[in-house]
Amino acid sequence: MFRLIALAGLALLQAASAGRYPSYGTLQTTNSSGVLNVVINNTYSSVNLFDFHIQSDLANLIETLQANDTDIRVVVFSSANKDFFLAHVDITSLLPGYESPLPFFDPGLPDMNFAFALLWNITQLPQATIAVIEGN
Repeated sequence: MFRLIALAGLALLQAASAGRYPSYGTLQTTNSSGVLNVVINNTYSSVNLFDFHIQSDLANLIETLQANDTDIRVVVFSSANKDFFLAHVDITSLLPGYESPLPFFDPGLPDMNFAFALLWNITQLPQATIAVIEGN
């Protein structure tokens, strides 16, 4: 299983009165009748750049969903930015001297870089996943 929390030392966001699926910074969630709607909204970027903000929030969400939550049967991803679902991966982490708060590789999947491992883990969720893509 994917373990970003242990790798990056990030605390898993605790769901207070909002239920088990709070907003995760760049991800706003609503849960209705077994369908978890996840709206991607990276306010750090005008084009929903797939940067460490989204990656860490996705990892926290995936961690929660991997617990085989039987209350959620479907996860629907959409974007708050109608022009860009997700623009590109932020390649800043490839620059010399850049220190990302996230690991470059996932030790659980050593053949995959962290960003690809995130996407792979979405395909392995026990819930059905749907991406509603508008724009680019």
